[in-house]
Amino acid sequence: MEVKFAGVKIQYILDSINKVKDRNYSVNTFIGSTGGNSVEYLSTNGTVLSFSSVVSKDELDILSAYRNLAKTYTNKAGVLVGPSDLQVNGNYYLNDYKEEKKLNGSYLINWEFTEYVKPNIVNVTFKRIGQSATKKTTTTKAKKTTAKKTSSYITILLTDCGTMKYGMTNKKCVKYLQKFLQKKGYYKGYKIDGDYLKYTKQEVNKLQKVYKIKVSKANQGQWDKVTRDYWRKKYNITSKKK
Repeated sequence: MEVKFAGVKIQYILDSINKVKDRNYSVNTFIGSTGGNSVEYLSTNGTVLSFSSVVSKDELDILSAYRNLAKTYTNKAGVLVGPSDLQVNGNYYLNDYKEEKKLNGSYLINWEFTEYVKPNIVNVTFKRIGQSATKKTTTTKAKKTTAKKTSSYITILLTDCGTMKYGMTNKKCVKYLQKFLQKKGYYKGYKIDGDYLKYTKQEVNKLQKVYKIKVSKANQGQWDKVTRDYWRKKYNITSKKK
C-alpha cells in the first residue's frame, strides 16, 4: 500500500492506515457589566490519518524528499491521494512527522495527516441590556447554563490552572489539559487520567511545534506560561494565574 502527498509517493507502509474523524470547536466567554457570553463553533469533521513507513539505508533520496515535505507542509495544505477503498483523497496538513533510525541503517517514519475542511462558523451571543427584572433573571440562568456546558473546562484550564509539567500525577488540571489536547487533534487514543507523563508531554510538544509557540528548549512539552498565554489570547480569556 502507498499514498501520494504533494506529488511524492509514500511507500512501504507498515500494517494499515489508521483513519479517524475529528471535530473541533472553540468558545469565547466574557463577563462584563452587562453579563453574557459569546460562543463560536468551528465545526470540522475532518479525517486524521496516521501510519508508519520504512526507508531503507540505500534510499536516502526518498528520505530527503520526505524531509522536504515535512518542512513545507506543516502549516500548508497539500493534496493527498490514497487507495480508492480508503476514501481519503483531498487536502491535508502534514500534522506530524518523526524519523527513527534503526541499527541496520534504515529509517522508521511516523506520519500523521489532518484533513483541511473549511469550517462552518456559527456565532451565538447572549446579552442583557435594559430588560425587565423577570426577563433578566431568566436570561442570566440560560447564559450560565450555556457557558458551563460548552466551555467550563477550557475556561478553568486557561484561568485557574497554572504551569504543568512532566511528573505531575492525579491532577484535575492535567485532565482538562488532556481533554483540550484531544479537542485540538492530539493525545488521540490515550487515557484522560490526570497524569502528566510521557505521552502528555509528547503531545504538548507537538501542539507547540504546529502552532509555532516559541518556548525555551527546557520548556518544550511543558504547559508553561508562554503556551498558556498563547491560548488565552486565542480564546480572549484573562488569566488568574501568573
